[in-house]
Amino acid sequence: MYYEHDKSGILVVDKYLRLPQHSDVFVLCDCAYVLDWQNKPYSPTAQHVIREVKIMSKNLIFAINGNNQFFIFNYYSKGSMVKIGKRDSVAKMLGVNLIGFIS
Repeated sequence: MYYEHDKSGILVVDKYLRLPQHSDVFVLCDCAYVLDWQNKPYSPTAQHVIREVKIMSKNLIFAINGNNQFFIFNYYSKGSMVKIGKRDSVAKMLGVNLIGFIS
């Protein structure tokens, strides 16, 4: 059976973190191509995966119990930071880009 993939080979899932072709199969982490509220893909980072797990676990319980009222995965990132070297970093927080060393 064919499953839809994005250009990098990640499985495309619906807003409930399920494969559209198999509603009983849930996918998360860096295997799931999930679109946010702006139709942009979520990055496969820990901050998103932690939230995906919470939604997916609830949806799995619902699926096992025969309840089709699933939770939608929706997360609004507050930002991200990356340390580059010993004293430099890059950050995007609340829409503001920061680069360099902050004392």
